[in-house]
Amino acid sequence: MNKKRLSLSQVVQNFDRKHILTIILSITLSFAAISIMGNMLYQATQDVLEMRGEIDVIQSSDRFNSYLIVDKNALIVAGNDVNKMLLDGAPTDEILEYLTTQSGNLSNTLAKSFTGLYGWIRNEYLDGAGWVPDDDFVATERPWYQAAITHPQSTVFVDPYVDVQTGNVMMTIARLLDDGESVIALDIGLEGVQEITETVAANTPGGMVMVIDNNSTAITHSITSEIGKNYSEDEGSLGSLIIRTAKANNGTLEYSEPFTVNHAGKSYMVFMNHIEGGWHSISAIDTHFFYKPLIRVILFTLTLGIFALVLFLLNFYSLSQRELRNRILGIQIKAVADIYDNLLDINLTEDSFYELSNHKKAEISADKQMNAQKVLYDRTEAWVAESMKPYMEEFLDCSTLNQRLAEKSTLTAEFLDIDNIWYRGRIICAERMNDRTVTRVLWGTESIDDEKRQQEHLQHMAETDLMTGVKNRISGEYSITELLNSGKGGMFVLFDIDHFKLFNDQYGHTVGDQVIIAVANCLKNAFRANDIVMRLGGDEFAVFALGIHSREIGDKVLERFFDYINNIVLEKSVSQKICLSAGVVLCPDDNNALNFIQLYAAADKCMYDSKKIEGNHVTYDDRGSMAYTPERM
Repeated sequence: MNKKRLSLSQVVQNFDRKHILTIILSITLSFAAISIMGNMLYQATQDVLEMRGEIDVIQSSDRFNSYLIVDKNALIVAGNDVNKMLLDGAPTDEILEYLTTQSGNLSNTLAKSFTGLYGWIRNEYLDGAGWVPDDDFVATERPWYQAAITHPQSTVFVDPYVDVQTGNVMMTIARLLDDGESVIALDIGLEGVQEITETVAANTPGGMVMVIDNNSTAITHSITSEIGKNYSEDEGSLGSLIIRTAKANNGTLEYSEPFTVNHAGKSYMVFMNHIEGGWHSISAIDTHFFYKPLIRVILFTLTLGIFALVLFLLNFYSLSQRELRNRILGIQIKAVADIYDNLLDINLTEDSFYELSNHKKAEISADKQMNAQKVLYDRTEAWVAESMKPYMEEFLDCSTLNQRLAEKSTLTAEFLDIDNIWYRGRIICAERMNDRTVTRVLWGTESIDDEKRQQEHLQHMAETDLMTGVKNRISGEYSITELLNSGKGGMFVLFDIDHFKLFNDQYGHTVGDQVIIAVANCLKNAFRANDIVMRLGGDEFAVFALGIHSREIGDKVLERFFDYINNIVLEKSVSQKICLSAGVVLCPDDNNALNFIQLYAAADKCMYDSKKIEGNHVTYDDRGSMAYTPERM
């Protein structure tokens, strides 16, 4: 059983509460460890993502502010100088000359698209770059003038526009001067801000960066096709979703905590920061680019965990299978040990043993570990009947076991113990070396007394005619054949009851059965115990009397038999006399000429001759030295 593969259901059925708790605990701990690790990785990725977003939005804000602050400061300085000139009463031509000179100086430090300082001063449009407007140009109606008048205490950033001369996206910075009417302004190109936007976005995989004004219009965008879109009016774009979500969260774009939006099947984490001019720098990062490695790590970890769990379960299953095998083996060994009155595990190499069971009434004093051969002989001396001790000592000779077990795996011997009880001893090969040398055997004895008695009873039943108690034809023929084959001769007699049918017809089968039984009893009484008495069938009987080779002795035996026949008493209503006809064949010892069939045929012929004469009559076979003349009894 320990080599047989156990099915999964057998092993699972063997699980007890300890096994189930171990499996549940292992699975729980495994998934808990994976969950904790996954959560830690997720949190770490989340922190990295937020840090990356914060860095992007802060970096872009700082760079935007740095870019814009130079222009703003340049305008502030120019505004201060023009204020002083107005206060000192400087002529308009001197102010224009200043604007022209200062525009030349600033063109080397500001953006390439810088067009110079200009403004509405003393109710006159002055342009430091020398630009002459059309006749229909009204400065006080321009957005830059209106924005400055509306915000008298600050430098204002006017909404971007496309310069008609250069085609560049431009932005105006304007400032109201101290007289409350004059405004100074400068235009700068936004290509620098766009470069910053694209650079910051390129540094972050899956990143999108844009700058929007207070009207939610994209001033710059890492996706150039989005520049100029008003996201408060646009529908369905990522930018519009971000603006609506930010306003929904805070009611304003002034400040917003990082938040997440889902667009076109992707998830974006959004970061916002306020920059110069009342604009807002917005960074949106596609979380897939950050979570994809995390997902891979988690899947790998999960796969590794499941693999480890499977290995654990397989190992646990293997251990459980081994435990179940050992348990079954223990049950089997115990069952086998309970069968045997005495069971020893003997190590032939060390001449040692281990006693698996000993149910015999007497305990044999011996070394419980060593001297196995001596223990076997001691127990033979104490348990085995005297007549069988030599046989069992030879059987238990360990020095000859390798030879006797060369082609076998077990040896058996049956013996009687001192109480005349039958036992069967068995030697079982338990271990061999590669060269077939036997190194370990099991020696056990079991009582077979009931089995022996039952066998004897069954054999007797099989060999006996149930009505008469004598041998039946099969067993009688077999016994006679055995005697003939062994060279033993004797007198073979075949009997037949005369007119037996009349007993059945006139008096019934009960009387007929009584006649057959009475004849059988006479045969048993007249012949010896070692003679073979058999009923061939119906009213026909046969006897093989050992050692009777002469007619003279045969006559005496048969005369005794017929005396018994004549003394049979049946029911009073039965008037018919029991008579038999017999045929006799004398068979010498060491005879090779006759077998049972020949004996039967010769005796049958003689019996047929006897039936020709009324009354008990015997006819002898006439064969050379065995020929005798029939004689009336």
